[in-house]
Amino acid sequence: LSAYLQIAVSYYKLQRYGEARIICRHLIDLTLNSAKNDKEQAYYLLVSSYLDEKNPDAAAHELDGFQATFGVSRPIAEPASLAIGQLFMMQGNVAKAAEQFARSTEQYPNGKGVEEAFYLRFSAEYLLNQASNTVAAAQAYLDKFPKGRYAPNALYLKGMSLAALNEWAEALSALDEIIEKFPKKTDTFQAQDEVIYQKG
Repeated sequence: LSAYLQIAVSYYKLQRYGEARIICRHLIDLTLNSAKNDKEQAYYLLVSSYLDEKNPDAAAHELDGFQATFGVSRPIAEPASLAIGQLFMMQGNVAKAAEQFARSTEQYPNGKGVEEAFYLRFSAEYLLNQASNTVAAAQAYLDKFPKGRYAPNALYLKGMSLAALNEWAEALSALDEIIEKFPKKTDTFQAQDEVIYQKG
């Protein structure tokens, strides 16, 4: 089985994804519990091949199969989940991106990429004009990362979304918090002038 997997890897490296996937599916069906590592690698190749082909729907489907077999704690699952969301975002499917980022934050709350997933989640909700969802997602980020890299971004989108909901006092409070805590530009947030303008 290991030799069979190496053939699939070779096809993958040659970007002959269809042939690699045929072998991987056979391996998944045939691999015994004693060879779980081979089955895991076969799933990894399936997901990766669809990501390489810029097909996030198919990659998400294969990741579902992987998670159903191995759970969500395996090392390859979290980055794959985040990459699927990012691919949806790049292709303009913001709704599916938001859904995928939500899954990432819920399934991998302590993962290495969770801060990025939270940031992309509330950003996607804001692009979708989902004010209540943006407020909730931004607050979830702030609760987990009060001094995080994207804290001013979360406060800003939270404030703008609260304004859209006519919750003016809370919106102004969020903008005031940016001015107080982040008076200077950061590598992720350079809109301090816009914050002051929005405050009026």
